[in-house]
Amino acid sequence: MKRHLLIAFLALISFDYAHSQTIHMSGYHNGPYLEYCPNTETEMTFFARDIFQNKIHGNLQYFFFVDGVSRNDIAIEFDNDPLGPTYGPFLTLHTDSNKESKFRIRRFIGNNAQGVPQWVDGFGFQSNNIVLEVRFKGNGPFASWKTRTFNFRTRAIPPGKAVVVGTNDLLFCSPGEIKNITLPNFPVGATNAAYCNWHHGWTWELPAGWKVTSTTGDLSTATNTYTTHSETVKVQAPSGLLLPGTLNVRSEDAWPYPVNTQTQINVGSPNVPANLSYNFLVDFPASICYDNSGNNLATFIAETPFFGSLPTSYEWQSNAGNVLSSTTTNPTTTIQFNNPGTGRYVRVRAVNACGTSPWLTKYFDLTYDPWGCSGGGLGGGIGFGIDTDLNVYPNPAIDQVQIEIDEPESLIKELESKQIEMRYSYTLINNDQRIVHSKITNSPKYKLPLDQLPDGIYILRVVSPAGTKTERILVDKSKR
Repeated sequence: MKRHLLIAFLALISFDYAHSQTIHMSGYHNGPYLEYCPNTETEMTFFARDIFQNKIHGNLQYFFFVDGVSRNDIAIEFDNDPLGPTYGPFLTLHTDSNKESKFRIRRFIGNNAQGVPQWVDGFGFQSNNIVLEVRFKGNGPFASWKTRTFNFRTRAIPPGKAVVVGTNDLLFCSPGEIKNITLPNFPVGATNAAYCNWHHGWTWELPAGWKVTSTTGDLSTATNTYTTHSETVKVQAPSGLLLPGTLNVRSEDAWPYPVNTQTQINVGSPNVPANLSYNFLVDFPASICYDNSGNNLATFIAETPFFGSLPTSYEWQSNAGNVLSSTTTNPTTTIQFNNPGTGRYVRVRAVNACGTSPWLTKYFDLTYDPWGCSGGGLGGGIGFGIDTDLNVYPNPAIDQVQIEIDEPESLIKELESKQIEMRYSYTLINNDQRIVHSKITNSPKYKLPLDQLPDGIYILRVVSPAGTKTERILVDKSKR
């Protein structure tokens, strides 16, 4: 009797152990996540094992939670029949030694006109916090419920800017300009399947007047909207006035990432500096004087018009001395004077992503003479001495002008006592700031020839021991 009871007890223990089960999912062993594509078919294969790793079958119950919230619109489909809300009913997990049970995830999207529930493949959204809670109970009388959770996350590229190849892909500098524009691709070495069929249909939308087609397409017949499975297209700017706009890229035939991605279209052209000023003075000097102290640092400024895309840098040159910054990011540079003479210049050009502007050059004469700076120091004199007279006649002039400087006797004696030579500089500058005549003499009187010059307004720059004076001269040969 005792022997029979022992055998029965051992049988019960064996039976109980045989039906102590766990639930597994194929492909989940690499956890902790099962990656999925949002709008494509997501299959799961469940199987159960007993304590001896033998496959068994029984009842299965499942629950979906998205971001911590239970979702009744997500179901598991078996044999093309969505099996109701996620909290039931019980499903039969058919497993044996040779078979696993395959299920598909489906999402309820509403009833059709006939009231029939409609389901689509996949989750239909991106989330890295989807939890599937599965409960399984074998068919044996001593089997108990076992619970296990599985975590899902999206296998997809996060939304981002549509254009990524080069920082100036969407900078157009001239009407009718043509560029190839490329969408971002998945990482190098990754496969298309691993990133949820990234290569699908794209719709490219540009403002009116723009054209888009394939890289080998005909732009003459193209419009501003184009649909393609390629990530690279050819875009042409309008033939007329360029205005900033927006490129819109969207996808409709698969999971849309990026969705309605908008990228700014920028337009611009090389900026030509409108003017050069000196030491923050609006009028550029025709003559500059310095005292060779080593501290003669002059500031030059490029005034840029506000149209197109602004310059990103400026390039500077000068033959008047050392340019301390030959390339600057702001429209200012400093020159240390050390090379006196006529025909000195400062030139600047602007640079941006659209190209480089022509050189803008301003000419001046540079003198190293202490007496020439007496009227105002570096930059030339502000005016003559208070007792000095300058006479320029006739004005308007035809063939020549007579220049006479009448300086006080006291100044002349002072200069002689200091052994400063009596020298006079006469410089004529045209409307383009170019020196057309220059003369240095020991005489306070000078007859300046004009017969080879065209009509126009000229600037006469006179430098004497008493200081510096600027006078306008009108050349008008019609008065002959």
